[in-house]
Amino acid sequence: MIKIACLTKPIESATTFYRSTGVFGHLGRMMAGQGWQVHNIGPKNFTPDTAAAYDIVFAHRPVTDDEIRALRNGKLAGAKIWVDIDDLLWQIPASNPARMSFGPGHAENLRKAMTHADVVTVSTPELANQVKIEYSREAVVVPNAWNDYTLPIQEPAPIEEGEKIRIVYRGSNSHDGDLFAHRDAFREYENIEFIFMGCMPWYFYTNYGGHMTTIVQEAWTNDIFSYFQRLIQLKPHFVVFPLEDNTFNRCKSNIAAIEATVAGAACIARDLPEFMKMELLDYCDVAWLGVILSSINKGTDQYKINTKSYVETNLRLSEINKIRAAIAQHITGKIPTE
Repeated sequence: MIKIACLTKPIESATTFYRSTGVFGHLGRMMAGQGWQVHNIGPKNFTPDTAAAYDIVFAHRPVTDDEIRALRNGKLAGAKIWVDIDDLLWQIPASNPARMSFGPGHAENLRKAMTHADVVTVSTPELANQVKIEYSREAVVVPNAWNDYTLPIQEPAPIEEGEKIRIVYRGSNSHDGDLFAHRDAFREYENIEFIFMGCMPWYFYTNYGGHMTTIVQEAWTNDIFSYFQRLIQLKPHFVVFPLEDNTFNRCKSNIAAIEATVAGAACIARDLPEFMKMELLDYCDVAWLGVILSSINKGTDQYKINTKSYVETNLRLSEINKIRAAIAQHITGKIPTE
């Protein structure tokens, strides 16, 4: 029997869905027959007495004082500490608003967590390299995964005769810098309808130096199932995810391609490490993205098929969670009972 306390965040989001409470809930259900238990607990409620009941304390991006106090309580109570990171938090680009939410105090707290962790997991090999450089810690790669328990992959939406090709960008304003750097590629092509889900790229407007007079928006929601329902309802033919080529983005996972696959769409993305593992429409610079968008046509089904095959073969949550189960066994020294 292994008991895991998964420290919760104030708000559920895509991050919790892919990296913490969202995936650990399924881990607990998968291992329930072997006596495992997973409990979601707020950091403020993880007191010394509470900590005494657990074998592992899991924390994703632990940067607050409450999270560090909870990890301390777990450590002193004899639990193993598991820290998970999915972004290069200590090198957030200046154009990313999230940089304002990671100050010196957060950096110091993360360093404390990394120092005392019994195991560190990350989402990509590039991020593992950066963890080694910054903290002198070896990290185990646990990739982000397609939740095959709850999200069936949709069939590709056909491009009907005379219909515009729907290209969706999904993401918050944290990627404003990436989008701004690609604004010359986004124009009002006769056969394309761009839909921006979760952000307002105002810098694409002609009166701000861009090349568009109309921008179609879709609201963002932290309700992950509502998000996927709406993305699927849009029936995108493509999902585009422009990224600058920098260290921060090279550490990112291919969630955009996973979500495109779930929605039945092909993905257009920068030729960065995690995206190059999948066969998709990749580009190397802004000019080449413009070429892809200006010449896009109906011959994209093979990219959808190959991306789907990669996701189904390599990124099923039901399989990726076996990595998490092996980590839990290793750090506790406990073997699940039959």
